[in-house]
Amino acid sequence: MMGLFSKKTLVCQRCGKEFQSRLGFADLCAECVLEEEKKRQEIRGYELYAKKIHRDSYPAEKLDEIAEHRWEILEKYRTEGISLVTLCAIADQYKQLTDDEAQNVLLRIAECGLDDTLGAAVRSGRFFVLTDFERAVVDMEDVFAVGITGDYKYQDSKEEAVLCAVFTNDPYIPVFPMVYIAKKGFFDIWKSKKGREAVKAKFELMCPNLTYKVQELKQLKKEIKEEGKVRGNLERDFMLDMISDASLSSGIFKIENMKGDLGPETAEMMETYGYLEYERIVKALKMDQMFHRTFWKKQMERLDQRILEKMTS
Repeated sequence: MMGLFSKKTLVCQRCGKEFQSRLGFADLCAECVLEEEKKRQEIRGYELYAKKIHRDSYPAEKLDEIAEHRWEILEKYRTEGISLVTLCAIADQYKQLTDDEAQNVLLRIAECGLDDTLGAAVRSGRFFVLTDFERAVVDMEDVFAVGITGDYKYQDSKEEAVLCAVFTNDPYIPVFPMVYIAKKGFFDIWKSKKGREAVKAKFELMCPNLTYKVQELKQLKKEIKEEGKVRGNLERDFMLDMISDASLSSGIFKIENMKGDLGPETAEMMETYGYLEYERIVKALKMDQMFHRTFWKKQMERLDQRILEKMTS
């Protein structure tokens, strides 16, 4: 009986090193197990996403590929930006800034700011950073379709939540949700017509490689069924299933489960590449305080005037 649990010498199937284990069926040495766990931790947002859309866990040989895919997107759009530490220092000394210095700060912020909404932080013309899946990024050039719908649970007489299903050619994030809040007009009962048109225009401006017009989910579904194929890298049945989930606000499209800002690790990663959420920028510059807010508002007005003069000169 003791021999059954005695240590056995085995060969690691990954690195080829001999190791000892009481488990006769172990195929990896302790070092390789730890290395794989570390790699999975690096892409855990992608692994959680795969689980949420009912995909199998990624094999070990895919882990480096996924991490490299993310770094390639971020390196492609790396910018000088401006750090939180720098912004906090500026906030403490804002009265000493010249107009040119203050406006230079605003220009740097315009280059690095991220707009938050439920589902993703957005850098227009560049990428989406998912809020529900840690450190997951999608290049806007990979988006080929966007379908929109509403959720009656998240509307009132003045506003509605416009739920967007964003379909991509990204092999690891084929679809993700976003929500925009749209104001209703006086005659809008169930949905905001102008708000939905604004959302459509926004995606058409941000995503250069759309193969479908941005439209209501039911229209997108009808178009795919009629054509019998998808104008992108997704399987037809998968895309139709995701459209159904979005139409029902279920699965990854369940609005009450969606986050409206980046997690701390994702925010730190984005700052490394030069990007900050606007909410964090506002807090760092103390724009929630009256004197700071007044100062920066005047500088924004001066910068707008300066840009206008250059355009018309």
